[in-house]
Amino acid sequence: MAYVDLNLVRAGLAATLEESDFTSIQERIRAWQKENMVLVPSQSSQSIPSCGEPCSTTWLCPITSDSQRRGILDMPETQYFEIVDQSGRAMREDKPGFINPDLSPILSRIGAKPEEWIDAISNFGTKFRLAAGRHSKMKEFADKLGVHWLVGIIYANAVFL
Repeated sequence: MAYVDLNLVRAGLAATLEESDFTSIQERIRAWQKENMVLVPSQSSQSIPSCGEPCSTTWLCPITSDSQRRGILDMPETQYFEIVDQSGRAMREDKPGFINPDLSPILSRIGAKPEEWIDAISNFGTKFRLAAGRHSKMKEFADKLGVHWLVGIIYANAVFL
């Protein structure tokens, strides 16, 4: 799956996974950004479509299983993004393209703070309880539940940009 997701990068047609037009990894990244309400401007001269554009991953098999569909890997989407991003940084003699090793890690580029992410998922039960996500999304969820706050709402600022 990662091999296919890196095709445009390896061919030298895209500099990053986010710029790999019409790929499943780009769809997954856009869906993750839309779900987390993360808006990050492109760091290259090319602009990428914003998260506000229509984006549906219903045709894709999810990375992680949920209550409705069985996933293909036992890891969060962000971990898969990191794996593909790191794989794309490896320069190969038989491929013209690679992700620039000086480029910031993908989690930073899509709006998560990588240095906090591992702590958040490793200690999820102590950092969050009912929900996790950006502060604004957690506040929105608390409002829907009719409560004033959720455990972890302050910690959300440490994890998400």
